[in-house]
Amino acid sequence: MNTLPNQVYKYKVGGSLPVNAPSYVVRQADQDLYEGLKAGEFCYVLNSRQMGKSSLRVQTMQRLKQEGFACASIDLTRIGSKVTSEQWYGGVVCDLWRSFNLIGTVDFRTWWRDREWLSPVQRLSEFIESVLLPSIDSKIVIFVDEIDSVLSLPFSLDDFFALIRACYNQRVDQPDYNRLRFALLGVALPSDLIADRNRTPFNIGRAIALSGFRIEEAQPLAQGLAGKVSNPEKVLAEVLAWTGGQPFLTQKLCQLILTLEEDVSQGRESEWIEQLVDSRLIANWEAQDVPEHLKTIRDRLLGSEQRTGRLLGLYQQILQRGEIVADNSLEQLKLQLSGLVVKRNGLLKVYNRIYEAVFNQNWVKQELALLRPYGEAIAAWLESDCQDESRLCQGQALNDALAWAADKSLSDQDYQFLAASQELEKRHVKLALAAEKKASQLLTEANQTLIAAQKKAKQTIRRGIIGFVLLLVVAVSIVAWADIERQRRTEKLLKDLQGLEQSLQRQIEAKKNVREQLEEIRGKVAYAQAELEKERLNVLLNRSGSASTQLENAIKNLREISASLSLPLQLGDRGPEVAELQRKLDDAGFHIGGVDGIFGLQTVSAVKQFQNARGLVADGIAGPDTQKLLQKYRNYVVVVPVQSPYTLLEVRQYVKTAYLADSESGAYIDAGSFSDQSSAEKRAEELRSHGIKVHVVDFQ
Repeated sequence: MNTLPNQVYKYKVGGSLPVNAPSYVVRQADQDLYEGLKAGEFCYVLNSRQMGKSSLRVQTMQRLKQEGFACASIDLTRIGSKVTSEQWYGGVVCDLWRSFNLIGTVDFRTWWRDREWLSPVQRLSEFIESVLLPSIDSKIVIFVDEIDSVLSLPFSLDDFFALIRACYNQRVDQPDYNRLRFALLGVALPSDLIADRNRTPFNIGRAIALSGFRIEEAQPLAQGLAGKVSNPEKVLAEVLAWTGGQPFLTQKLCQLILTLEEDVSQGRESEWIEQLVDSRLIANWEAQDVPEHLKTIRDRLLGSEQRTGRLLGLYQQILQRGEIVADNSLEQLKLQLSGLVVKRNGLLKVYNRIYEAVFNQNWVKQELALLRPYGEAIAAWLESDCQDESRLCQGQALNDALAWAADKSLSDQDYQFLAASQELEKRHVKLALAAEKKASQLLTEANQTLIAAQKKAKQTIRRGIIGFVLLLVVAVSIVAWADIERQRRTEKLLKDLQGLEQSLQRQIEAKKNVREQLEEIRGKVAYAQAELEKERLNVLLNRSGSASTQLENAIKNLREISASLSLPLQLGDRGPEVAELQRKLDDAGFHIGGVDGIFGLQTVSAVKQFQNARGLVADGIAGPDTQKLLQKYRNYVVVVPVQSPYTLLEVRQYVKTAYLADSESGAYIDAGSFSDQSSAEKRAEELRSHGIKVHVVDFQ
């Protein structure tokens, strides 16, 4: 069809339409707002962006002015956001002063300054009551547009909306207020207007529903297509089928049709419009979204970190099911306010086919993956129809997920995933407890078979320890009298210790897998080692070289025995020993995601990786060999010089694990070893605070 398009007719894409714009579509909201304000009602039009609110205000103001109403419009975005409360209220009063042409009635600057002793909201109230109402005899309508801009101000405007409510309530006592009515327009909920929950909510006035264009209302738009297509009504119907009557998109798509060079063949309108929508609106939409519309919806949806997960999850449900029952929950109302969905016949649906194509399932999954710290895990879990438990969070990953979710409103699927993860964690704990109980039963049975041997062993240990302690007392006394006598006693002591060592070795073999017995023997070995170290300090201070060497060898043997008695750490264990193991694994480069003192599945995995890397049996149990190899990654040693026989005891008041060690420069007390220098210096500083001479040495 080679007809010329209508050169006079223009579509308006974005912004307010002029009063005489031929493309303005009259909707039910036009009549509702006009009649409500004319009847003296306070009205509010709260809806998503680019739904035609400002154009509705322009048209309604014109109709009311023609009937003798005095009207003013305040665009709150013009006042700005980086202002004080006094500047903001001053801007509102100034706009009213100008809009109602009160310049000759009162000098604004003088009037405002003379009332500095009043709060800003009181000055606004005073202006309405003492200046505006007395100066204008007709009915007054104040339109307040873009009210959502106040939500980002650095101060609360609860008082402003409370004043509007107060103007309504004043009608009972002051009849002049019956001439005054307000119309509020913006992207907000009534609950947003007064945020303080201790104050009466904004519950006055009439809500004006602003819906999309219906086919019977939108016929004026067909006039602009008359010179371009052979069947304007058919083309307009196809446009509305894609836009759902959304005003901005409808105007934009009609404008695109006028700009195309090719004609629309009769009978191919549906196919032609689909190709146009796909190429000019959906494909590469972020680059073609000019003026911005789709980006505005996206930013509104993703703008709140606390609420985004819930909104995306809710929208995902609508995409999957096609529609859900509207329940007027806060999340549903916020989602509607984004413009992405619409409420029709008690159901929430995606507003139109364009939104559904742009903000599709893949887009939602991508945004959720970026949002959640467990995005990949929950996606795989949902893909398995919630059956693959290996995808659930456990250990530190679960703790991190719960901490992230604590202050957020999430989707039902998120809460299901986290609940399933917690339930799995509980099952693992129960299994560990059951295994521990079973092990305890086996241990009891094993102990019953070892009772006789244990009695005899304990008697031997008691005799050996008592004799050993007596010998130590004698040895310490002799040191004070003569080096020769100490040498003789020391040799006797070493001989007795050799017997004790052999007895302990037999006990170790007999009780290899008995946890409680190992603890008992370790305690006795630690006691014997402490006494030997104390004796060696005396020897060192009295410069008895041969005795020192013999005692050093004895201590070395006891340390090897103590090391062999180290209890293995395994799945289910908890406590500081596990925390120390986790820190050593982290030092060695086998990260577990955090030190929590719980031997969980992540710790098992890290232990196995370390064992594989070091040629050990990869059983996930941190036995003596594994712990010994891990120790070498802690190179910074807190060194305390030997000052007296009691230096070790003094250090152990603050560091229970301190022991006497040797180097090429002589003996010293090891007060702890660390993988990083800062931790070692912290330990050293603690000892210095107690008056102990100490320094840090790098043994790497």
